[in-house]
Parts: sequence; structure tokens; C-alpha cells
Amino acid sequence: MQETIDAVADLARIQVPLGAIIVNQAREEILSEATVADLPALQDEESVAALGGVLSESRVDGSPEVVTALLQQARDHADRLALEDVHLDVLARHGVPLLVLPKVGEGTDPAGIRILAQHLAEQAVWS
Repeated sequence: MQETIDAVADLARIQVPLGAIIVNQAREEILSEATVADLPALQDEESVAALGGVLSESRVDGSPEVVTALLQQARDHADRLALEDVHLDVLARHGVPLLVLPKVGEGTDPAGIRILAQHLAEQAVWS
């Protein structure tokens, strides 16, 4: 998204009118705000062991290595979403429509096209 921010700033600086900005492959918020807030506290051995126990009860590898890796992925995801939010705020300040499309998987198939079309239709600014 940084490239888009830079391009929009360059175009605005030379007074080129902007249309809608489309942000592609935005990540979904898969963690609740409460979970994200709890992530820093889940690094001690006791928390890792407790989470490992829950995973093991579900017949998933609950080893400390797996739990630690999953927690790191959760923190990385939360950090990336926070950065995307900052970037979206910067783009929104330009006063043009901002359309956000989700990541729909690899390749382009009819189902993915329908998902993207639905998102565009739901966010469209009709004049």
C-alpha cells in the first residue's frame, strides 16, 4: 500500500484529479480486539502450556514450539492489520472514494471474481 500512498501524494502534488482508490488483497480481521489485546500476555511458559493443552485436546500438536509459532503468527497478523489501518487512514484523507477488496486466494476463478464484484458493488459510490 505504501506505493499507492506515494503515487497518490505525487499525483496530488501536481494537481492531477484522483478517482476512486482501490485497495486489493486487504487482510481480514480474524482475531477479535480482545484477543489482539491479550497477545502480549500470552508469552510466558504457563500460557503457552495452557494453550498447548487446548490444542492437544483438539488433537492438534500442542507442543511449545507450535504454540509459540502460532502466537507469533497472530502477532504478525495483528501488526500487519494495524499498519494497513494506518495506510487506509492516510489514503482516506485525500477525499476520494476508497474501495477495499479482500484477498480471495490464488488465481482468478469465477467464484473469486464474484466475491470481488460483490465487494465493489457494496462499496460503490453511485452518482
